[in-house]
Amino acid sequence: MSDIKRDVKSSVKDFTQGSVSKVVKESTKKLIKNLPEKQKKLLEDRIVNMSDDQLEQYFADDPYFKDALENTIKSVSDIPPKKSPGFWKKRTELVSKCTSENLATTLSPQVVISIILAVASVALLAILFLKPPVANFTTSVPNAPLTIQFNDISSYHPTSWEWDFGDNNTSTEQNLTHKYSKAGNYTVTLTASNVAGSNTTTKENISVNKTLQTPVANFSSNVTSGKAPLSVKFTDKSTEIPTKWNWSFGDGKASTQQNPEHQYSKAGMYTVTFTASNAAGSNTTTKENYMKVTGKTVANFTSNVTRSHVPLTVQFTDFSQNATGWNWDFGDGTSSSDQSPVHVYFPAGTYNVNLTVTNENETDSKFATIVALGKKDNDHNPKILPVANFTSNLIEGPAPLTVQFIALSQNATEWNWNFGDRTHSIVDNPIHEYSTPGNYTVALTASNAAGSNTTTKENYIKVEPVPKNLVAPVAAFSASPTSGSIPLKVQFTDNSTGNPEEWKWDFGDETISTEKNPVNIYFKAGNHTVNLTVTNKNGTNSTSATITVRCA
Repeated sequence: MSDIKRDVKSSVKDFTQGSVSKVVKESTKKLIKNLPEKQKKLLEDRIVNMSDDQLEQYFADDPYFKDALENTIKSVSDIPPKKSPGFWKKRTELVSKCTSENLATTLSPQVVISIILAVASVALLAILFLKPPVANFTTSVPNAPLTIQFNDISSYHPTSWEWDFGDNNTSTEQNLTHKYSKAGNYTVTLTASNVAGSNTTTKENISVNKTLQTPVANFSSNVTSGKAPLSVKFTDKSTEIPTKWNWSFGDGKASTQQNPEHQYSKAGMYTVTFTASNAAGSNTTTKENYMKVTGKTVANFTSNVTRSHVPLTVQFTDFSQNATGWNWDFGDGTSSSDQSPVHVYFPAGTYNVNLTVTNENETDSKFATIVALGKKDNDHNPKILPVANFTSNLIEGPAPLTVQFIALSQNATEWNWNFGDRTHSIVDNPIHEYSTPGNYTVALTASNAAGSNTTTKENYIKVEPVPKNLVAPVAAFSASPTSGSIPLKVQFTDNSTGNPEEWKWDFGDETISTEKNPVNIYFKAGNHTVNLTVTNKNGTNSTSATITVRCA
């Protein structure tokens, strides 16, 4: 502890002004000597590496020492004073005016030692137990552009502050408003200090906006479809720093959270509307039918008959819930994807019918039994009704659209087609041309001696308008010159319309070219017929002209 004693002795004289340096030194020695070992170690760790200047400044800036010195001088005396007016004021003034030679005679040695011991004790305890600050601050954005409010929230009672705002500007105020010269992201540093030490904190990317802009509302969600009950997490994707949010989920529910979670309890298509706001204004975005919520898929169907004699014609009717696809297994090795098909059972037997329905989330099935009994004794010529069905080689395209229809009917001997454009056919597999754009419903009636059955497919054929660029080219060209003496050099220029993609020139002198604008040299006199053929994916067209070549 010898180094500590020496440093303290030389440093204390600064704040005692040298007037009682001998008493101070001796009192400090005694105080340090009487300290418990634990406190000696703490004191050594605190000041052992300080220079004299640092230690002097450390004591001189200590508010506890200053207050203790003043209060102790006012309250300590070896003789209790009389309560005369102004006694303590005069005594304090007297002490303050003493020189180093007469201060010891002004106060008794016991009083001086008491003062010094009390003051030194307070200063040393402050050194030992006061903690350095933990620097921290918050920011807020006032209405003025480019301006940020900085608020110190450091702990452990700092007494000084040093700010670095990241734009070459600093400050020593505790709380302040700083205006930046331009927008951007800045790194701000605060150093908070007290007599026990200092601490620094740094915050990066503090955003400074030149002017507050109206937000541009946008959002996303973790899902856009699913089975009810469907929980959806919505995420604000707006720009320009909104501070308020308003959601309408399309099912009568709303929220003002920035990133809410919402549950759709019923199946349906829901339009979501989102408004983002700040002090500059608000903006709204709406996404139509954004959320598709499906209910539980439940397979269900009925049949017009479940038990009868063969040939047994059964009409199946679908009553499934939330289904988008159907797959019928009739139990006799045949199937159908129609929603409500008709099926004929023959021969007799017991058939297990299975309907499987699907949507984008799940599947479900239902079974039923159809009993086809044998022929009646008096039914020697059973009547088997046909089951109409058909397909086609294509279902859409530009006009004119030629379609090959194919009958898939069962037990049919006659066919009657209605193509939906007021035309009909009785051929089993007809070819039909649609000349006018539109959507056409096609119906096929299949018949036999027992009766008939019809199947209709709504908007089955879609005929699109002919795009303007889908036309055949029209060939045309010019030549310069069109006559002259041999050798005659002629420049041909294509003037065709309809966007040709290929050119074929026959110059009439047994030479050809596939260039768009070729040059040909004629070496034989005579009239040469030039032919140009142009082609694109919609057709071909040709044109001719004559070049006259004379002898030199």
